[in-house]
Amino acid sequence: MKKTRLTWIMVLALSLFVHCGMVRAQTKEVTVPYLRAAVGSLDNRDRVVLRAEYNATTGLREVTQIFLRGKGYSRFQVTDPETGLAFDDIYCMQDSKAFGKLLKTTKNTVFLFTGYRGRGERKEPAVIVTDVRAVRTYNDAANKDAAPLPEPPTKFQLMITDRVSSNTTIITNVELGKPYSILGSTLVIEEQPEGTGVITVEP
Repeated sequence: MKKTRLTWIMVLALSLFVHCGMVRAQTKEVTVPYLRAAVGSLDNRDRVVLRAEYNATTGLREVTQIFLRGKGYSRFQVTDPETGLAFDDIYCMQDSKAFGKLLKTTKNTVFLFTGYRGRGERKEPAVIVTDVRAVRTYNDAANKDAAPLPEPPTKFQLMITDRVSSNTTIITNVELGKPYSILGSTLVIEEQPEGTGVITVEP
C-alpha cells in the first residue's frame, strides 16, 4: 500500500514539474526597444520571437569574455526596422541553424528571430537565437525565400461638411474597419460585399 502511495506521489510530482515547465515556457513576442529597456524582465529560458534587422556590416563575432568563451557562441547586432535602435546582447550557437543562415548573409536583412532568454558572455540578460527566417520588405520584394509580404492597408481621406454651418471636417489616413469619432458619432468605413445593392439617400 505504501509503495503504491509513493508511486502516485512521484507521478503527481512529475506531472506538476512538467506543467510548471510548460507554463514557464511561454512565447514572448518582443521588439528591439523592449529588449533594450527590459530584457532582464523576461523569465530565464522564456521563448522569444523578435522581428529585427541583422547588421551584416559588423556581422558575427566570437565572444571573448570568460563566461561563454570557448563554448561555441557568436554574438551579433540587430536594429529595430522602425526606429533604428540597436540591440547587442544577442547570441547564437555555432552549431545552430541560425549561425549558418547569418554567416551567409552579406547585406542588412530583416529576420524573424526565434530563441530564448539566456545569459550573455558577461552573464548579462541576453537573447540566445536558435533559428532565423527572412522577412520580405517593400524594399526587397524580390526575395523569394522570405516570408510573404503583407498587403498594405488601403487608406482614404474622409471629408464631412456641415450644411448648417458650412464647416468642413477632414480626416486623413482612414482605414477600413476602424472606428472614428466624428462630431459625437462613431463612423466605421467598411468594404461593400460583392453582390449587394447600393442605397442612395437624397435630401
